[in-house]
Amino acid sequence: TSAPRGLRSARNLVIWMTSETDKKKKKTPPAKKGLLSYIIGAAVVVLSALPSSVMNVDQSYVRGALVVAGGLIGYLKAQSVPSLVAGVGIGSLMGVSGFVIQSTPHVIAGNALGAGVSATLLGVMGARAIKKKAFMPAGVLAGIGLIGTVDHAVRLYGLMKKK
Repeated sequence: TSAPRGLRSARNLVIWMTSETDKKKKKTPPAKKGLLSYIIGAAVVVLSALPSSVMNVDQSYVRGALVVAGGLIGYLKAQSVPSLVAGVGIGSLMGVSGFVIQSTPHVIAGNALGAGVSATLLGVMGARAIKKKAFMPAGVLAGIGLIGTVDHAVRLYGLMKKK
């Protein structure tokens, strides 16, 4: 079919074209999330909780990489720019925290940054998981935030006790 005469702008043409293709698509019910998504989510949370001595890197790097990967997956699956921006932003801050802890003398500042970022992730994604009553992906990210918050808080407590 050809576009009607009244469509003069590119925006109106795009809207008209997408409305035509939407009419042709059959609506299928969304697939139910299976046991596999829960297993993957649990594995991610366990990976983020492994002690640094097992992996020979600060866990902030691991948690940061997992959050960045989650943001990328959210963008690729749902074209969600907020998922991409938040995932890369929060994950990068977690990575910076790991770098400051391992590579500079400012260990307290690195742990404080990691605790703050992790607590933010826990609060935002925990609220979203409760609101949507969904474990994936918000519950997994809240779990990573909880583990990070506790990890950095314990480290901070130990560092402050030494002083």
